[in-house]
Amino acid sequence: LSVVDETGKCIGEEFSLLLAEKFILSKTKGDIVTNLSSSMASEDIAAEFGVKVHRTKVGEINVGKKMMELQSPVGGEGNGGIICPEVHYTRDAPAGMAVILGYLAERDEPISKFAAEIPHYYFAKNKIKVDPTELDNIMNKVPEIFTDYKLDTTDGIKILGDKFWIHVRKSGTEPIIRVYVESETAEKSEQICKETIGKLVG
Repeated sequence: LSVVDETGKCIGEEFSLLLAEKFILSKTKGDIVTNLSSSMASEDIAAEFGVKVHRTKVGEINVGKKMMELQSPVGGEGNGGIICPEVHYTRDAPAGMAVILGYLAERDEPISKFAAEIPHYYFAKNKIKVDPTELDNIMNKVPEIFTDYKLDTTDGIKILGDKFWIHVRKSGTEPIIRVYVESETAEKSEQICKETIGKLVG
């Protein structure tokens, strides 16, 4: 689910989940679930309501299972996949749309105002095409390069910095390594992504 505001501007599929999180948490408190490659704005929203964010491997089945375990009121992935457990534990665009429309109806304000209230971070995404035999060798470089950072190895390797993160993981469908970065500015994200790929293939 991707949302377009009243001016015709697409506010980004990441914001679909964030809007749903904010509205549902205002009604029902509980820890929320999303994957490792989704926006850290979820942590900001969770903090606002005094709950925690639980991160899973990429894939809605992983998010859904964790939501069932925690009895989470809302979850999903940053690709616009909103999971509303009152409907079922898989992403559902009509259900997500209903949540966001409910938010609009309750506040009676333009959706651009809602989006402006959510902390903005910026993504950079790229991939490294490699010989299949080199995939593990490149992945093994990650902890050697980022020795001064906390690493999460739940799904590939996620490097956790101060207001930025880098997620490096092998694709499950083709011989590539995906690199995702999120930070406070688009320029910083692009630079970190470029530098990370340079270090991994250099």
